[in-house]
Parts: sequence; C-alpha cells; structure tokens
Amino acid sequence: MDKVMVIDEGRCVFQGPAKDAKNYFIELGYQCPDRETTADFLASVTDPRARQFRKGHEHSTPKTPDELEKAFRESHHYQSVLQDIEDYRKEQAQTNFANAKDFEEATAEQKSRTVQRTSNYTVSFTRQVMACTVREFWLLMGDKTTLMTRSFIIIAIPLLVGSLFYGQPLSTDGAFSRGGSLIFSLLFVGWLQMTELIKAVTGRNVIARHKEYAFYRPSAVSVARVVMDFPIIFIQVSVFTLVIYFVTGLDLEAGKFWIYFLFVFLGTMNMTALFRLFASISPSINEAVRFSGISLNILM
Repeated sequence: MDKVMVIDEGRCVFQGPAKDAKNYFIELGYQCPDRETTADFLASVTDPRARQFRKGHEHSTPKTPDELEKAFRESHHYQSVLQDIEDYRKEQAQTNFANAKDFEEATAEQKSRTVQRTSNYTVSFTRQVMACTVREFWLLMGDKTTLMTRSFIIIAIPLLVGSLFYGQPLSTDGAFSRGGSLIFSLLFVGWLQMTELIKAVTGRNVIARHKEYAFYRPSAVSVARVVMDFPIIFIQVSVFTLVIYFVTGLDLEAGKFWIYFLFVFLGTMNMTALFRLFASISPSINEAVRFSGISLNILM
C-alpha cells in the first residue's frame, strides 16, 4: 500500500505516503523500538500502554487524539492531502466526472433485473438467501465439535430418559408417566436449540457490517437460517423420535407416530424462532438467556 491513515478515537492523526508515516511520528517525539515493523509502530502510537517516547520528548510529544489531530493539521502532510483533494476535484470537473459515470454504469450493469436501480444491493433477495444459506451450511460444518456433541446428546439422552419410562402400562395406570414422556419429547430438542442464542447474538456485528457493505440484507440471513433449520431439525427430530417413541413404549401405530413426530418438529421450529427473537431484541447474551429461561418456564 502506498498510503496509510492512522485514526485515534475517530480522529485522523495522520494521512499520507506510507514511507513518510514512520518518520513523521518519530519527529513528533515517539520512539520506534528495534525490529518493530512500521505497522506495529503506527498502531502503538494510539495505544497509551504500548507507545514509547524518545528521550527528552516525554512531555512535549502530543498524546491525546485532539493533540495528535492538531499536530497533523499543522503539518505539511495535511496540506498535501488538501492539495490532492483539490487536484482530484479539478480533474473530475475537467473530464465531466467521466470516471464516476463509468463506475455508476458498471455497477448498474452488475445489478440483477429484479433489483431496483436505487438499491445498494446488486443481486436479488432470492440470490441473497441462497448465498446466506450456503454460508450457514459452512458455518455449521466449521464447528464440528458442537455438531458431534449435539448428535451424541440426541442419541444418548433419549436412551437414558426413555429407559425411565420403559415398560409403562398401556392402561390408565400409565397415563401420568405417558404424559411425562410426551412433554419431555416436546421440550428436549427445542431446549437444545438454545445454542442458537450465542450464534445469533455474537453474529450481529458481522451481519451489521455486511449490511453496511451492501453484501446482503439482514432479513436474508434470517430466512437462510430458517431454510437451514428444516433439514437440520428434521434429522435431529427423526433420530430423537425414533429412539424415544419405541423405548418409552408408545402406541405402535403409524398415524400416531407421525402426529407425534409433527408436533415435536413444529414445537422445535417454534422454540428456535422464539430464541432467535430474544437474541435479536436483547442487548447482550445475558439478557437473551434470561428471557429464554423465563419463556421456557411459562411454556412449561
């Protein structure tokens, strides 16, 4: 890179040729340690815990963002920046802003036909959802530890808990225990979906940044996650229900099994959506967990 900009708490404290940046701050009074790269040195200038000063310049060297900004504006580097801006404006005026018009035309040609000309996005909402769905898939596959742990839990816990209800009578004597196995079925897989809280809360900054760059709409991410939920939750519920249904000795009728499967699947999908709702309205993961915990008690 031929140019560099140094920012301290939102204030520009240097902008200019990269080859001049190091000497500029050394002349201000900063000390560049031996074998430290220029990039590390420039970053340390804005860090009170890392920066060092040349001997005899400890008090005279500007330190706060305001002082550094004032020093930069009084330097010839700032005048060079102003001159570059003025030269650029003159060049654009002389060419009737040809470069800007070429850029606008190139951007417009890249846009999908279904995207409005005034929109910042270049592809349709459908294509954004498709791209985000692929992204969600690779995020899922990238965290194999969580994936394997959840797979183990979905098999092991139904075997353990199902054994408590094994051999329950088919008469009215087993009505209470049968209800217990049913409510456990409804809640367990949905309860596992609370891990979505962490992913939803920690991923908000990335989604906000991608929105600013006009990569995709946040709603496309939400839809993509629901699209990914269908196959993932379907597999989880299939494994879970096959184990718990037969271990607990529920009625061996196809119609009753599929009704049971449908309710567990829909309950899990709804609880997943509920957890993501709390994640979206909560300022941090702590509040999201509290809202989710209270809601689970109410649902129970």
